[in-house]
Amino acid sequence: MWRVLLAFGFHRLLLFIIALLTLNSNSPNSHSSGILPNFESFSTLREQFLKRVSEGPEIETLATLSNTSMGGVLAMTHNPFLWLGHWLSHLTGLSPVVSLILLSNLFFLLFLRELNELLTRMITADVAATTPILVVLWPTSYEMSLGSTLSLTCLLSTMAIRFALDDKWYVVGIAVALLFGVDPLAIGLIPLLIFIFWYFQRHFQWQQIVPKAAFFAIPSALAFFWNRATYAGLGSILSNSALLNLTASVSHGPKLAWTVSGSFAGQTITAILFAGGAIAAAVSNTVVLHRAIPVYLFFAALLFSPYGSIASRILIAGEALEGIALISARPVLRILQIMFLVLGILEVRSVFGVF
Repeated sequence: MWRVLLAFGFHRLLLFIIALLTLNSNSPNSHSSGILPNFESFSTLREQFLKRVSEGPEIETLATLSNTSMGGVLAMTHNPFLWLGHWLSHLTGLSPVVSLILLSNLFFLLFLRELNELLTRMITADVAATTPILVVLWPTSYEMSLGSTLSLTCLLSTMAIRFALDDKWYVVGIAVALLFGVDPLAIGLIPLLIFIFWYFQRHFQWQQIVPKAAFFAIPSALAFFWNRATYAGLGSILSNSALLNLTASVSHGPKLAWTVSGSFAGQTITAILFAGGAIAAAVSNTVVLHRAIPVYLFFAALLFSPYGSIASRILIAGEALEGIALISARPVLRILQIMFLVLGILEVRSVFGVF
């Protein structure tokens, strides 16, 4: 795990420096007659950085709740990410943007730990450490350090699967219940978790099965009922689904030409890469359950993501990168890591300024 933490620290520090340099290059005071540009003070660049990050939807929502009591926040939003952000902001006096940046980084680190723990139950320790590093270096992973709810989505979904493999269904129930308030992916995880439950419990007596089923089902059902207004519109959410749009295109035109045009080309490359990783993981693993998990998560990520956000939300299926790590020789992995890093730098430069 220390390799993952080292990669995370290096990657985020580098991208933060790139963001500050990009903001500085856009400043009118940076122009100089010498070789080196003039540099704004760190405090000025930091404020510009936070101002840009504060444009995110989660941070804008939390800012509108800043003067609301905790009870009011619980009534106005069912998202645990915003609950914790509001609580941290009021407890420490930090601004909403700083609070959510801290929380998203914490949840992303916990997600990496859960991913490592999950993969050590499925594959070798070396591959289990390499896969989270690929997740860290993925070109859009920086978004999960900038106040994005996706960091909590990835954490809760991975935690639910990991504890299901460990037969700790009370933790699974809590994770899924929280996920219902964060992301519709919770609906998509239920069939996989039921399959895992059946896979491990099918040989036990019903007296042993019922309590575990209750630990899983009751919190999930209560959370679904509490968020029923959100899931009443599930059809409209799925109507924008990348998977359903792809299926419709294959079935009755305009075929798949649109997937390689304009801004969709990057999303398509992402889908192909992760599909290849999921297939490689399915072929390389010998246990049926271990084969199913990466493939299922890949399709779940496509089902609950619009096509235009695949590159960001695909890390829901971060387990699929296990397949890339399994089949790639070490030099190929190094090239992939460098490519991801360079693309991440370009992404950050495009977000914080004009490249």
